[in-house]
Amino acid sequence: MTSNQESDSKLVTVLLTIRLLLLVRVTTYTTESVRLLTCNFLIYTKEIPLYWGIFLHINKYIELHINMSMARSVQNNYLVLYQGGLGGTWLTWLINQHANFPQYPMSIGIGGLDIICDGAGWNIESDGYSKKETFKQSRIRSYKKNVGTKDCIKLLPHHSLRDWKNISVFGPDINWIKDKSMHDWLKIALSSANPDQYCVIDTELRDFAFSQMNPKAVIYPIVKEEMRTEFIDRWLKLGISSYVRKSDIADGWKAWDDFVQHAKPYGDNVHEIDMGKLLSGDIWQYYKLCNVIEEKPLPNINELIADYRTFFV
Repeated sequence: MTSNQESDSKLVTVLLTIRLLLLVRVTTYTTESVRLLTCNFLIYTKEIPLYWGIFLHINKYIELHINMSMARSVQNNYLVLYQGGLGGTWLTWLINQHANFPQYPMSIGIGGLDIICDGAGWNIESDGYSKKETFKQSRIRSYKKNVGTKDCIKLLPHHSLRDWKNISVFGPDINWIKDKSMHDWLKIALSSANPDQYCVIDTELRDFAFSQMNPKAVIYPIVKEEMRTEFIDRWLKLGISSYVRKSDIADGWKAWDDFVQHAKPYGDNVHEIDMGKLLSGDIWQYYKLCNVIEEKPLPNINELIADYRTFFV
């Protein structure tokens, strides 16, 4: 190593150490691991930039390293599979707020009634908006607030892994229909008429998803008696045609629930969470969820539930 290379190495080591110390979330870096990071950085960066440029390069490198380390460190993945309108995104977000999960942030979606869990989505198939990606690609996000050993995922664009492409009524171009809310409702309405024809799992997509992420458990939200009317009314407000009846929506949801329960397309390790009971204050429904994900209850769970209920007004 030349004197210039040795000087560069010492400078990078010092700057890396300072940058790591500024990251509150990182507490396990040893002297040896910083040396290894220094070596990798020098390989990664062919020319050491001058002045403030080196700080920018180090910051970029550290963020990349941390994100990749976080993706590798996740040991237990939980998968939320759900029908549109049954609170699957919020449930995914709620699970991710627990101590050993990434604690992804929430943002507001369609018309102020829908929510988005930034970072939890995995695009397992291309559509008119996003490209297909591997599970590892989906986990390298900048949304994580917490380095944990668990992660909870939702699938995009097909949240339930239902097979729409091979149903003659819809055909293979279903992904390119822009008015998704209208289309989803028509599918639900049709499914109640002939569940044997329309309740079909996309086995190829399911096998791809399960082999990539190896979920420890599948969590499946349902709505039975409690708050069923509220869930249907909220779903209608998100953009359903006036000629789809409420009874069609309820029957469509039930048809797929029965299919999941009896045909077991997601396997045997499926845990139903009654969203109506959960949002109605049934604490035992929440404790059931905590047992599935093996986490201590959140101290502010009642406030989180009350906040989500405002989306039903």
